[in-house]
Parts: sequence; C-alpha cells; structure tokens
Amino acid sequence: NVSQNTNGPVRIGILHPDAFGGGGGERVLWILIQTLDKFYHQNNHQRVRIIVFVKSENNQFLHSFDSVRSKLESQFGLNLSISLERSVRFEYLRLCPVLEPNQYPVCTLLLQFLGGALVALEIASLYSSQLDIFIDTTG
Repeated sequence: NVSQNTNGPVRIGILHPDAFGGGGGERVLWILIQTLDKFYHQNNHQRVRIIVFVKSENNQFLHSFDSVRSKLESQFGLNLSISLERSVRFEYLRLCPVLEPNQYPVCTLLLQFLGGALVALEIASLYSSQLDIFIDTTG
C-alpha cells in the first residue's frame, strides 16, 4: 500500500520489455514515466523510484543514461534528463522471450498470456518486496 510507505520513496515497477523501441506504446511509456516523476516530485514532495523491466537484449541501451536520453530526444522529442537521472532504473528479465508472439505458431494469445504469468512470477519472486505499485504495459 503506497500510503503506508512513509519512510522512503514510492517504488513503481513497470513491465515494458521493448521500452527502447520506437513505437507509439513506447512514447506512451516514457510520457507516463515523465508524468509520474513530475507528480511525485512537484505535488507530493515525495521521492519516486521507477523500475522499468526490460528484455535482456536491450543491454546496449542501458550502459548509460546518455544513450537512453539521446534516443528519447531524437525519436520522440522528449526531454527526460531529470526524470531518468533521479528516478529511473532498468532491470533485465530473463523470461521476456516467452512474451514474443513469434514463439507460438498456434494458440498465440493463450500461450502469450501464460508466458505473461511466468514473467509476472519472475518479477514477484525477485522484486515483490521492493515495489509499491506494479504496472504491466505489455498489452
């Protein structure tokens, strides 16, 4: 419960395996992150920590916030410098490939749904005590 977390930052986990893609869903993700950061810092005067759960092949973007910032500015025209530095952390998930539709030639939606449950279990087993809010944006 967020209201009971008075000693530290509000910790929000967001599952978005393709966070560094260039589609409309990614634009919405980054606007959400920017909005959450501004809301907690300006309105509540409270710190927020946002953990974005991504698939491991996104490693090349995670070496520095500069590469992420540069991509967001060129791709979407968003300036998230402050939000990235003070609030955002990226975590790799091993099981994200089970969310990919090309893994399942038949029963795609059902098997993706079950794969999503596995990914949720991975997050719960590793981070459940570290999160106040969890948002699944995979669709």
